[in-house]
Amino acid sequence: MKRPYPRTPEKVEVLTAFGYGAFTAVFLALFDPFQFGEAGAAVVYGGIVTVCLLFMRLPPLIFKRAYDERRWTVGREIISDAVAFAVVGTGVCLYTAVRYGRQGGYLTLIGMVVAIGLIPYVVSVLLKENRLLKKYRLAADTIQKELAAPPVLQPVTGLVLLRSENPSENLEMTPDDLVCIEASDNYIRVFRASTPPVLLRSALKRAEEDLKGHPGFFRCHRGYIVNLSKVVLVTGNAQGLKLHLASGQVVPVSRGLTADIRQLLKKT
Repeated sequence: MKRPYPRTPEKVEVLTAFGYGAFTAVFLALFDPFQFGEAGAAVVYGGIVTVCLLFMRLPPLIFKRAYDERRWTVGREIISDAVAFAVVGTGVCLYTAVRYGRQGGYLTLIGMVVAIGLIPYVVSVLLKENRLLKKYRLAADTIQKELAAPPVLQPVTGLVLLRSENPSENLEMTPDDLVCIEASDNYIRVFRASTPPVLLRSALKRAEEDLKGHPGFFRCHRGYIVNLSKVVLVTGNAQGLKLHLASGQVVPVSRGLTADIRQLLKKT
């Protein structure tokens, strides 16, 4: 349960909320298992499901650190979705009690939700984690074998200038001294081989522009730019590839950039 697990993108979660709501509405309209006897009841319950699932978007926005993908695990994914199922069940029960005067049955409904929805979902999470783990471990092993070959070194020329919003804080260094850059709210954290990390008031996009004339730097993740010549080991888990740098940092790779990073490391 402590193994890493990928966070679902926000847009996908929103679409999923509407998808579950639509499915609920269609299912109730076709089968009417609770015998509501109202044509609009299915739509209302579908709306409740959607609203409850959208409500579950609030915790990640409030507790960003707890929901950071770097800390996300299989266990957290299952707990988060168990809470979501409970919220949906509670919303449905409250509306049913107010609208139809049907009291009780909460535990029965939650039991149905768990049996019909949560248990299959837990199984799907475990299967997905296993599938992604195998996929990215295989990709990491392949890249690592290629990385072990003698690198094709490119000439290092010129200096890197990283601009700050305050020009007096601009950083200048050799390309070989720059290990990686990490986004940190309204700042970037610059990791160098020769000095401790430095916080610079800038954006990762600006740093990416500053490095355009220097081959070997790659934005491998929305929060990181890495000097590919510093990569000494590549590993993988269900969240994707991880680049281990000579300085000790471990940098994640966006799952959509697996093929790109493989090609780039071949040329480094």
